[in-house]
Amino acid sequence: MMSFPKALAYPALRPLVLSVALALALCTSPLERAAGQPANGDIIGQLAADCATMGLAAVDTLELIPDDRYEFIRTAVVLAMQNQGTVVMMSQAPATSTVNSVDGEQRPSLRYRIENGEVRYSKAGGVLAREIVVDTRVLATMSDNSVARDTLCTKSFSDQIRPADVDDVEDPNQPLTLGNRPDKGWLRRIAEPAVVAAASAVAVYLFFNVRSDRNETP
Repeated sequence: MMSFPKALAYPALRPLVLSVALALALCTSPLERAAGQPANGDIIGQLAADCATMGLAAVDTLELIPDDRYEFIRTAVVLAMQNQGTVVMMSQAPATSTVNSVDGEQRPSLRYRIENGEVRYSKAGGVLAREIVVDTRVLATMSDNSVARDTLCTKSFSDQIRPADVDDVEDPNQPLTLGNRPDKGWLRRIAEPAVVAAASAVAVYLFFNVRSDRNETP
């Protein structure tokens, strides 16, 4: 099949070839060659972990009572605590329990619960602006059950991703990672099929044109 540069050698084809090339350029996202984007679940876990570990650097050993609805967030919180040098002991008590003892010994404890999590996408030219907001309720108590921290912590993250990457950054098994998907604009809905049709027409034309030229060559 003839390449675009060779096709430009045919004066009659130049307008069609240039039009197809321009359309392809307009429909290509600026982030097409960008590295893989972080998954929504990883971002949500990190935001919740930032809230949960705030002010815990001086705690050597901690009993954790996690929000057991989201295992991936629990993993992120535990890893963040361990990176701070805190020994984490997992409690079997429910998040609403006032008991903070795994083995009968009283120690500092941390309870967290995800109050709200939202993933939003909005159109930003040829890409999607992604915004993730997480509200985490955090209750930290000392070994004598005195409250050291009781707060609702809100963290957010924003970046840009390709529309084609939405399936990769979401996890269908975790509704918290799913966001709204804006409809394609009318121009894109029309342009994409038109580009495919035009490119196919050029390919067919060039294929038969080259074969015809070769057959006519003495």
